[in-house]
Amino acid sequence: MDRFSIKEKILLHLMEYPEIRKKDGFSEHALFPFHLSQEGMADSVMTARSLVSRALSDLAEEGLIGERLAHIRGKKKRMNIYFLTDEGLKMAAGIKENAENTVVLLKEKDKLEEMKLSEVKKLKKDANILDLVNTVAEDGTLDLNMLREKREFIDFSEIAPEPGHFFGRKKELTALKKWVEGFYPKIVVVKGIAGIGKTTLIAKIVSEYKAKKNVFWYRFHDWSTLKNMLTRLSDFLYLSGRRQLKIQIKSKETIDMEKISAILKTHLKNADCLLVFDDFHKAKEPEISFFSSLADILEGADSVKVIVMGRWIPPFYSRKEVIIRKTVSEMLLQGLDESASRELLRERNIKTNLKKLYLLTGGHPLCLEFVDEAGAAAPNIARYIQEEIFSKLTEKEKNALSIASVFRYPFKENAFFIADDEIGYDTIDRLVDKSLLQISGGVYDTHDLIRALFYSRMIPKTKAELHRRTADYYLNEKNDASYVEAIYHLLKAGDKEGAIKIVDEKGQGIIEHNYSNELISILKEFNMNEIQNKIKNMT
Repeated sequence: MDRFSIKEKILLHLMEYPEIRKKDGFSEHALFPFHLSQEGMADSVMTARSLVSRALSDLAEEGLIGERLAHIRGKKKRMNIYFLTDEGLKMAAGIKENAENTVVLLKEKDKLEEMKLSEVKKLKKDANILDLVNTVAEDGTLDLNMLREKREFIDFSEIAPEPGHFFGRKKELTALKKWVEGFYPKIVVVKGIAGIGKTTLIAKIVSEYKAKKNVFWYRFHDWSTLKNMLTRLSDFLYLSGRRQLKIQIKSKETIDMEKISAILKTHLKNADCLLVFDDFHKAKEPEISFFSSLADILEGADSVKVIVMGRWIPPFYSRKEVIIRKTVSEMLLQGLDESASRELLRERNIKTNLKKLYLLTGGHPLCLEFVDEAGAAAPNIARYIQEEIFSKLTEKEKNALSIASVFRYPFKENAFFIADDEIGYDTIDRLVDKSLLQISGGVYDTHDLIRALFYSRMIPKTKAELHRRTADYYLNEKNDASYVEAIYHLLKAGDKEGAIKIVDEKGQGIIEHNYSNELISILKEFNMNEIQNKIKNMT
């Protein structure tokens, strides 16, 4: 179909990037999409680059487009990018309207139906108007099966919490978006106290970029090892055709950091990805050592950005990286501003004492979530939880949170029934609504402050019984990671014989699946020296 010229198609294409018109004030290091270059436009318009070059010259002479030198994702040298002028935008809008009103013969199975392209677009919402124009055949027919598939990015952020309601943080979001789209720094470190909203903020950013970039998310646990982390990273890179890291890790018993660094330097060179590492305050020496070389690994990886967050950050970079080399930037997350705090409180149907509550909590999101319906709060959050929240819970809600407090890591909903079959799903839902439980990806978790409070209130006999039942829960999961956790809970229940039995039966599998360090750490915690040495000998 030749109803639209190459110049008209280019204008339609540039309409998909309206924000570029405002990027004149961006840093010289800002990164721009490949499809704003001549080569990228030739791909989108589906014609020869020489024809695109000639059409761009004509459009520039007519004052419909502008151009500038800029960095392009995945390209070493700066290239010309193109954007619509005000006149070009008006012209493109008219062309788009004309295209949307164009009648085609939609081909579905063996039937043909007359339809405007605007109506076709409703059937194929992920296609833009240029995609449809390019797919119309010379005889005016359009077969949706012939539409080119859009690029699908790899998403390894399934463990990130769902953003849900989000309040404020406009300044932080703006800074992070500008950073993601820029050239330097390569690494951003986000620090803040427990419950301040670090993970929520980054989850919001990830939700906006996972349709534009490959996204990787890793959460550190107390048992995390360098090999665990690199294994997950290798799975992520493997899906994009970068296989060498996975092969290296599988073929070697020990981590050769020099080799791993060289492989990652190659893998990440032309990758377009956002790598997120959560709860870095739980990282241990081997992982910290690896991160110390991260800035050098990322040298030349123009389209890779790394976010590291935690309550505190074990030192893996120097002030030189921040001030002189500018490869690392730091963001200290504080409480929400007054406007966002008021918005959060109103969302919870709290309409009184808003100013007082903001000043009292300092805008701490978790504290704001704990304010009761009457608008009362206490400056000491731990005492407030005990005096105001705990006392207002039903017995079933208390039981559910007591069970949740025993679990060190997120768990499935059937865990709530290990000790009390009468808790019920309505109880669980109420706790989620009260923000005392969090759910993401079908698993539940609770905040550290809540966990510590409810665990401390249980008598030793109750703790031992819940740990024993929790061990049964993990044994029913029937995988090596869950066997390690079952051993921990049996030891917490005082059942050393039961723990030793699992070590004897499942120890080899635990070692083969790289959980030996976690198991040894647990055995060391409970002074199980004999079994600890046995595991070391098995490795």
